[in-house]
Order: sequence, then structure tokens, then C-alpha cells
Amino acid sequence: MTQILSALLIIILILTNSACTGARSQVKKRHAVIVKSEGNFVRQILLSGFILNDKKRLEKIVKPYQKKYLSKDQINQILQEMSSAYNEAGFAGLVNIRYELHKAKLVIVIDLNK
Repeated sequence: MTQILSALLIIILILTNSACTGARSQVKKRHAVIVKSEGNFVRQILLSGFILNDKKRLEKIVKPYQKKYLSKDQINQILQEMSSAYNEAGFAGLVNIRYELHKAKLVIVIDLNK
């Protein structure tokens, strides 16, 4: 009986360990790319989350930055311009604007504060 319980415990530990390893590899795939000091090539800028009705204004902000190498300062400039647009639209202090960089796509995420 003790041998059976020991064998089951070993099997459970092996399965648990392999499940954790699989979960870790999935998490690594979802990490955003770190902005390199010399800049990252950004082919496309996408907006996600709480989008203003005036989409043309937001597109006007991001359009000059597409298909270029962007530094962290330039990305922060985009975020600042987006923040100004939301503030002027009456959402001052109500949104959180952040970015995620996935290969050549810069995703601007706008979350409505709760």
C-alpha cells in the first residue's frame, strides 16, 4: 500500500512540474518586447480599449509614427499626446494609457479607471 501511494505521489509531482513548465513557456510568449535604446521598428500602431468617438483625431496622433524606428522617448510622446486628447475630451484623470510592443506592432491600451 505504501509503495502504491509513493508511486502516485511521484506521478503527481511529475505531472505538476510539467504543467508548471508549460505554463511558464506560455507566459514568456506573451511578454511585450522591451524597447531597445536605439529604437524599435514600428510598422503599425493599434488602439485598444476605451476609444474616443473622434477616431480621426487619434489616428492623426499616431500616423506620423508608423513605419519608423521609435525610441522610448517617442513612444512616451505618443502617450502624452493621447493623454492630452482624452483630457481635452473631458476624460481628465479617468483613463490610464499604456503601451505594449509586440514585434513591429505598437498597441496603445486605454483603460477607463474605475
